[in-house]
Amino acid sequence: MSVDNIFLFLLIVGVLGIPVSLIFSVIRLLQKKKVKPSLLCAGGLFVLCIVSFIGFGVTNKTSGKSSQDQEVLNSAEDIPVTSNTSSKAKAISEESPTSTESETSTEIEVTTEAVPSTEAETTNAPTDDELFASKLCESGLVSQEVAKTAYSILKNDMGFERISVIGTNKVGNTNFDIKADNYKLMITASDQLYRVICGDYTLYSDGVVKLAKQGLEDREIGNNGASYHVIAREIVSSNLINPSSAKFASMDNCQIARNGDLVAVKGYVDATNSFNAKIRNKFVVEFKVIDLSSFSYETVYINIDGDSSGKYIDLK
Repeated sequence: MSVDNIFLFLLIVGVLGIPVSLIFSVIRLLQKKKVKPSLLCAGGLFVLCIVSFIGFGVTNKTSGKSSQDQEVLNSAEDIPVTSNTSSKAKAISEESPTSTESETSTEIEVTTEAVPSTEAETTNAPTDDELFASKLCESGLVSQEVAKTAYSILKNDMGFERISVIGTNKVGNTNFDIKADNYKLMITASDQLYRVICGDYTLYSDGVVKLAKQGLEDREIGNNGASYHVIAREIVSSNLINPSSAKFASMDNCQIARNGDLVAVKGYVDATNSFNAKIRNKFVVEFKVIDLSSFSYETVYINIDGDSSGKYIDLK
């Protein structure tokens, strides 16, 4: 019998003996006999249970570990050992390319195939002058050469940057609406470029640039029309017999022109004359703007109902 079995047997005896001893103690107590021997027996059996339990656990753990070690040893003995495993693995390693080399080769092949496609797309992209010429030639009345010449004049001679064709103007088949930066132009072209117009201004005619982009910028009124109108009213009022009676035309009913720092305003004013009769007086004033934010200016020319002073400058 093994040691763990002995401890197991003692443990069973102790577990069964404790309740029996307690029962005898109760019986002897009822019979009014001494119960001390029975209690001492129960206590001894309890100690036996504890010792047997600990002993059984220790011996069982040791035997279990020995069994596992033996199983491992038995399994190791069953594994066949070959002497040429290492040499075969080395041969396979030398013959097979590494995964890194394969991936690098694949990436190079993909990149090489993609490059020609990108170059083809870049080469085929039309230039700005080609897009302009293609749109202008849709009417069939303008050749590619004339269209490219018109683009060159607008860009290189006049200074416009972003130029595109809107379409044919309703005035005629040879008139075209053009968008050049923030300006809307109209050009006349067929066998050559004849005219370029922006509003009331002729920018190009008879083969000559008369007004470039900078000239248009110098003539813009923008949001300053109201300030120019106030200055004109101040100039005219200072030359009226009875300024307090003056009633000026609104800004919408006046004509305002500008060229750089020179501004001209044309309109009318209703005011009383020396006979206290209210009459309408037409006026034209020109002034040089010094500082518009402070309404600082210098009067250049004034004409009120034919009575003038200064020298008139044509701003066109």
